[in-house]
Amino acid sequence: MLFQTLALVCLLSTSAFALRVAGLKPWAGTAEYVSLDAVAAQKEVYAGRADVALVRTPMKRPQGAGKALFYPVAIFPVVVAYNLPADLTLTLEEVCDVFAGRILEWSALRPNLPKLPMVSVVRLEPNSASWVLSQSCMTIHPRFRKIGMKSNWQAESVIHAKTLQDQQKAMSQTGAFSIFVPENLPQGVRTARLKSWDLELTPQNLRYGYGANPEEEPFPGPFQPLPSINETQAYPLRGVVWAMVMQDQAYRGRSKEQARELRNFLLDLSNTAGPGQAALPQEWVRVPRLYYLGKPFW
Repeated sequence: MLFQTLALVCLLSTSAFALRVAGLKPWAGTAEYVSLDAVAAQKEVYAGRADVALVRTPMKRPQGAGKALFYPVAIFPVVVAYNLPADLTLTLEEVCDVFAGRILEWSALRPNLPKLPMVSVVRLEPNSASWVLSQSCMTIHPRFRKIGMKSNWQAESVIHAKTLQDQQKAMSQTGAFSIFVPENLPQGVRTARLKSWDLELTPQNLRYGYGANPEEEPFPGPFQPLPSINETQAYPLRGVVWAMVMQDQAYRGRSKEQARELRNFLLDLSNTAGPGQAALPQEWVRVPRLYYLGKPFW
């Protein structure tokens, strides 16, 4: 069974029972945890073997499954990695251009860079870095408007790596260029600063970066692109960590007390910044819209 080996993590609150989390490691609350990829983690929730899936890439609801709630709990960065002995600052448009095949040599990107092929590398298996770049580029780039929001795409990239390990290995080639979540960066590569207005930003400048009326719906949903950054000092290439749960918690013998514990756990996550992440804007942290036997509870 998938939950035979579980790690007890983040002992920051007390609970009458153990919540079970699949996917990313939770950074707040108390839960039993197992590391799974995003698709497998969400399947565990649909099957009733996990209470929460913490994921960066959502999946569509399987046919016949109950309705799921995707609750935003954190912001995470995607970094642009390259193998070249030079410091580099890029605009988001230039990153999109590379994968769209519009920049084929490094010297075409910057005159002071060598005349080497631009070896763009993408991963074919679904991954959160590709998911974030597609939704960031589709609002500003015609090639990605045709691609749409996808967690695996090829565009006009040069190398199509099957797995993360293949992608990391491909980055050993001089002139290689790719995208990663920070914990997956291979050794020996550099990361580009991303330009926003006149600022050169790194993931240390990570935040949601979109100022709006607190009454406005800030997160359009897991399958809609995030609004573009409109804060000048916010790192522009970012995505959302989603806590995926069943919206009606009266299933597979769960009690209303357990549903309340789950609601409190989600609030703990959204009020705390995890390692390498940014917390949500506090004015946009809302009580999860959970139900029990078809009735909302708060």
